[in-house]
Amino acid sequence: MTIERIAVLGAGNAGRAIAADMTLKGLKVHLFELPEFAESFAPVKQSGEITLRGVAREGVARLELATHDIEAALDGAQLILIAVPSFGVAPMFEACSTHLRAGDTVVFTPGAFACFVARNVLAAAGVDIDLTLGEICTLPYASRISGPTEVTVFINAIRLPAAALPAGRTPKVVEAMRQLYPVVQPAANVLDVALLNINPCIHPGPSILNTGRIEHADDFYLYAEGMTPGTRRVMVAIDQERQRVREAWGLEAPHYGLDPTPGVYEVFEHYFGYGGIDQAGVRLRGPLDMDDRYVTEDVPYGLVFYAGMGDLVGVDTPHLRRHHQSCLGDQPGRLLELPHGSSQPGSGRQVQGRGPGDAVGGSVLSVVARRVAADRSWPSLRSQCRVRRVSPQSQPSSGATRPLPAPPEKMWYSKVQHSIGSLLQAPRRAPHRSPRPVCSLP
Repeated sequence: MTIERIAVLGAGNAGRAIAADMTLKGLKVHLFELPEFAESFAPVKQSGEITLRGVAREGVARLELATHDIEAALDGAQLILIAVPSFGVAPMFEACSTHLRAGDTVVFTPGAFACFVARNVLAAAGVDIDLTLGEICTLPYASRISGPTEVTVFINAIRLPAAALPAGRTPKVVEAMRQLYPVVQPAANVLDVALLNINPCIHPGPSILNTGRIEHADDFYLYAEGMTPGTRRVMVAIDQERQRVREAWGLEAPHYGLDPTPGVYEVFEHYFGYGGIDQAGVRLRGPLDMDDRYVTEDVPYGLVFYAGMGDLVGVDTPHLRRHHQSCLGDQPGRLLELPHGSSQPGSGRQVQGRGPGDAVGGSVLSVVARRVAADRSWPSLRSQCRVRRVSPQSQPSSGATRPLPAPPEKMWYSKVQHSIGSLLQAPRRAPHRSPRPVCSLP
């Protein structure tokens, strides 16, 4: 199917850049924003135009529609893109969920396991229709709003891993998204996509370590001023834990990790091309305070999620945990004071079913936990689970390793791994009624 009309939900930095760029590409674009953001959206809504500057298509984009009416925004759209920070996914999907039609394709840009947020919302609303849900691991551009009706693109992505839920529909999502961005490429599943996002490895550490500078200065450029040998070591340590979590879940390379070589400050090369930090990063202003998405999104919806997924497969993540606890811990001295309603202890993208914005606990891990709790036949699962416990005495002479069955007390995380892997691949089941997720609007 040739994509001619799209709906872009969310009119922030990314949403405006996508809407303007795709309009200048020749697509008909409907741009939607929640009524809560009427003041900042008013100039675009009234003019129907966005001026695009920078390294994307330059010019004045005349949108087909800019609206607060979700039904009008979705009307006739062949592809729906949701371009909001992670803490905005649930409110935005709640706004559109009852207006979606069977056969619609919805892609989160980026995702961070947003497909499971969507499944929770659909279940809570009692919506039982055949949808294709997909997500990409990062934004198509690094962009910033530079005027009431203007947005500037500093750099374009060169690689956009994408997947669908269930994974069998990934080809459909990739085919549709490649009509917009030819650099889209298929990933194994949405967990693969979620754990390929390196923003939580890049943003929170340097931001936390530069708190005094950020809160004292009138201006700050993280990539130009905050990337030092010390902060670089922290970023690499966090990223190496992310890669270990990926490996434990059986996700194959490439992991697109940071270069651990001392003195190498490149962080954009995998998704935006080598030299990206000098081309664009040093011109990206901010954060200007600690109530910035580099912390309020990437800590509770990135570091917390990565550490939780590590817990499920027995991977220790001390650097991930140390940084998210310094921001979200239950001690009076925690760094953040309720930004976006998401710094309460236990909040964010949890894997234990707690906190506002929780997606994973309500849809993946709750299913897995029920399966594990109900199944007492530990030995019968050993042939199905990927177990990484190897006895040195049992290794073949060729040097290859042979996995051995894990003892019962170690089997739980292998069972979780197998169950979640099956769920990612399985066709969507009819939704069940569950308590409506507790979400906080920014």
